[in-house]
Amino acid sequence: MTESTVQRDISTLTPVFVSEYWFKAFAEHVNHDRQNISLPLTESAGLTFFSRKNTNQPENVLESMTNYYSPIFGIAGQPVTTVPSAEILQQHANVFSSFDYINILPLYSRQADAWIKAFATLGFKGFTYQHSMNWYEPNIASTAEYWQRRPSKLKNTLKRKQELMNKDGNFKIKIYSQGSPALLIQALIDYHHVYYHSWKRLEPSPAFIDCICQYSWHINALRIGIIYYRNKPIAAQIWFIHNKTAAIFKLAYHKEYTRFSPGTILTAALLEHVISVDNVSTLDFLTGNDDYKKDWMSVKQPLYGIQLCNINSWRGKMRAFVNYVSNLKPKSSSK
Repeated sequence: MTESTVQRDISTLTPVFVSEYWFKAFAEHVNHDRQNISLPLTESAGLTFFSRKNTNQPENVLESMTNYYSPIFGIAGQPVTTVPSAEILQQHANVFSSFDYINILPLYSRQADAWIKAFATLGFKGFTYQHSMNWYEPNIASTAEYWQRRPSKLKNTLKRKQELMNKDGNFKIKIYSQGSPALLIQALIDYHHVYYHSWKRLEPSPAFIDCICQYSWHINALRIGIIYYRNKPIAAQIWFIHNKTAAIFKLAYHKEYTRFSPGTILTAALLEHVISVDNVSTLDFLTGNDDYKKDWMSVKQPLYGIQLCNINSWRGKMRAFVNYVSNLKPKSSSK
């Protein structure tokens, strides 16, 4: 996929995670073997799902076009908080009614409530469950003010590891933000090299990562940080910028350099860049409740999934009954 170079004001961008380009790239590189469904709502907005119809399971299920890459779900091309009204959903009532139930995630609390309310008008009973957690740091005025909020443990660790790197003398940090396509390609090569040698499993869809990075690079919304040791990449992170927010999307480091804590060093370098250069006021760790995140961020909120059961379908009724009974199960008492 290609995208023409367009420079935009990053202070007004909607997140790449709900852009039309994200869902197109997702369908092409992640969901290429599934039945993808795109439902236009207006000239500039639409809903993107995939279907489990004609699989081995008896139910007909509609899923939001999301997976582990997706920190949030929303209407393509619209702000994250935008949800379809009941009137707009009526445009595709015949499509939705052909499914026994619909799964949508991840969603913020108000999103989940609004989606359930809108789908209720089509005959769907909604159930909510916690899917993940989102850590973030809002209202950042400056890097100095940000660091004042951090615990001493993090600041002391950072100081020690920076001194260790400086003493070695062979480390270099580079932040890629703008430049030629060749510069971005080199940054992505270095990122994939680090990811391959990290503790993480192999990148499931590297072409999707590259597509999203190319798109974001062209609209000045991408920041890639790399730490080099003797010109070899040993730590890498991918951040996206939108609406005065920096979203930390991917991070990895070479497992042989753990003692230097390159991930900590690189996170510090990138956050100082986006605060001082890009003037962001919010840092967002997206999904996951990893223990280390509480050192970097002070606010957390749950992310939800919803299951919308079609009460006009007997399988949908059964699914709703199972969900209802499950929600009423008493919690085990501890002794």
